[in-house]
Amino acid sequence: MITASAQAPPRLDNIGLGRHLRDCRESAGYSRERLAKRTTLAEKTLQNLEMGKSTPTALSIAKLIAVQELNFSPARFGFPPPNISDSANCFLAEGYNPLYMM
Repeated sequence: MITASAQAPPRLDNIGLGRHLRDCRESAGYSRERLAKRTTLAEKTLQNLEMGKSTPTALSIAKLIAVQELNFSPARFGFPPPNISDSANCFLAEGYNPLYMM
């Protein structure tokens, strides 16, 4: 008799994560538009995440975690921290425009 010893992966709570994201965004004083610009995520993506309609990618989680004012912590909803190779290697300051650097 063969038994499976592997544990089931943690259950992902999209709705709980969405509420947490919305609460973090509002507490930080960010509109969806401002957060979208800061993270380079589409406003519709943020809306879908906040409503629990979609599961975030590792890159989306990394971009949200990078905004320190959010205090976004997805791990308590079953989302592991993203692997560094899955995320961008840098984040630019809000308002950065390379064309004005010339």
